[in-house]
Amino acid sequence: MNTVRPPDYWNFFEDGPEDLRVSHVLRYNARPQECYKDGRIEAILDNLEKIGHNLESYEDAKWKLLLKYTLEIFTKEDDEYKAKL
Repeated sequence: MNTVRPPDYWNFFEDGPEDLRVSHVLRYNARPQECYKDGRIEAILDNLEKIGHNLESYEDAKWKLLLKYTLEIFTKEDDEYKAKL
């Protein structure tokens, strides 16, 4: 399944035993708009940009906290990847 993710297979929910499920991975290079050509992803991303802009402009502390946690997620993932090497 992971060989066709993205752009051909963006998101999924998996049933069955937990130990047999494919782990969810945050992908920095995911391109969901390549899977859904009808414009829905662009509309969602546009709304997210507006929310981000509003947070950055009017809720600076919340914006910085969101950035901090996002960076922590990717840093942890990178550290785990490096540890496996």
